[in-house]
Amino acid sequence: MEQFIRKGDRVLLKVNAAFASAPALVPPFIRSWSRRSFRLCVQAGAASVTVTDNPINDPPSCFRLTGIAEAVQKAGARLVLPQESFSSRRPFPGAR
Repeated sequence: MEQFIRKGDRVLLKVNAAFASAPALVPPFIRSWSRRSFRLCVQAGAASVTVTDNPINDPPSCFRLTGIAEAVQKAGARLVLPQESFSSRRPFPGAR
């Protein structure tokens, strides 16, 4: 991890929270991945770790139902849900 993260870096982890599935349907490594990844980032010197994704289903439900939100909270990382204000539409003249 030290090859990618330097002391003071702000790290963004993009998880795969694609669908609002019950934790029983989500492999346990997905939830534990957040905690382990966070710990490795901090050990490498990260100043902060943020976790996000842009799920297909309702983002709050996806993170809550999969157990990823709880794992992120327990790890001490910050969870950022996608918001419309984070993006904007851009015209592409002539595009089809």
